Amino acid sequence: MLKVRSPYPGNRFLLDLRLRGPHACYGDGGGGSVFKPALRKTTEAWENKILCEFAAKNQCEDPNQRRVHPEKNICQIRTRFARDRDRIIHSRYFMLLMGKTQVFPVLYSFKTLSEDHFMKYEPIRTTRLFHVLRVAQLARTIGRCLRLNMDLIEAIALSHDMGHVPFGHAGERALQAIQQAIGPSAGSKFMHEVYGLFVVDHLEKMARTNFNGLNLTLEVRDGIVHHCGEKFTRIVIPNPELLEENLYKDVMPATLEGCLVRAVDVLGYTPQDTHDLINAGFINEKDIPPNVKDQLGESISEIYNNLVLDVIYESSKAFEKGKKQICMSHKIFEALNELKDFNLRIILSKFGEYEKKTLHKNIIKLYRFYERVEDNFNFDKFTAMLVGMTDEILQNTIEGVNLAMARLRSGKTQVGPMPSPEPPKDK
Repeated sequence: MLKVRSPYPGNRFLLDLRLRGPHACYGDGGGGSVFKPALRKTTEAWENKILCEFAAKNQCEDPNQRRVHPEKNICQIRTRFARDRDRIIHSRYFMLLMGKTQVFPVLYSFKTLSEDHFMKYEPIRTTRLFHVLRVAQLARTIGRCLRLNMDLIEAIALSHDMGHVPFGHAGERALQAIQQAIGPSAGSKFMHEVYGLFVVDHLEKMARTNFNGLNLTLEVRDGIVHHCGEKFTRIVIPNPELLEENLYKDVMPATLEGCLVRAVDVLGYTPQDTHDLINAGFINEKDIPPNVKDQLGESISEIYNNLVLDVIYESSKAFEKGKKQICMSHKIFEALNELKDFNLRIILSKFGEYEKKTLHKNIIKLYRFYERVEDNFNFDKFTAMLVGMTDEILQNTIEGVNLAMARLRSGKTQVGPMPSPEPPKDK
């Protein structure tokens, strides 16, 4: 057992595990202390006493912990949702979020602007990783006040955008344009939340396992696939049934934690988009609609504070009435929607033409190129390839394809897959 000496001889730091939480340090009576890490079952028992009656619990009767594939080694320290969070953080597709656009075309945005503008204003640096970290932080703040499951909130928040392609929603719309051009053979409409579930279920791979995917719990997978905050509503009521067959249905998340992440997704990116537009010189603070300033405030910190407090207050009132829902007040909801629509108008006016004439054109050209030179190439392979790229990788790939297409037109490069090398001849 690990012994930790106290810096103050004779001091005994005692915590009642039953009342104060899952971590305890018991005095050994000899001037030091013995640290006993809380076991998973102790943490689960503590949750049952502390968490709200509507919260999802880590304790689970299912021996597989609601995972698709059985696992022999069940962690005795971490809860099942905490293990999911750790698997997500160490996954490849989570790390790729660092190089993916949140809303604006980060790398391309200033190529259409003058050098004077570039030198005068800040470039837009908000990436997809920054967004999911902010959503996790905001959702944890609200979830702590509502006494929801923090591990589940964090796992869903950190993984909810792992199905995004580079260049944000602009890249997603470009991919949908390719689907429309291909026709029914391309399958159903690409949606990043649905593909995010495909990423964690199939494209990711854990070491020392004989299956693909991260083998996440059903609650986390449900939160990922149903998180889409674009369908923004004032009240988010969880779907009453948590079932595997509901994952690909257009329903709300089955847990309050999933509903909270769905709502906070919009709370997370809307003020940040406004902040980025101001820093990039496209708007200034006086352009923000007056009603938004009156209801939410002017600074980004003030807006976030008012949004978080409103969700806490309105949802806690609903809980007291026995209503299992995440909600906002009418005034705050309308002001947030107004700010969201304002941002969208500015974004489309600044980047809409570039998106259609350049980004869509280049991504379609990229698909046609690989369709021409790769055997058995299809839309599914192209989608997996894009989701596994960052903005920079996609940009470099497009430039490389443009060069290759020029060489093809000049007849200097062979069309089709590379020929297999011939076996060496005997002397």
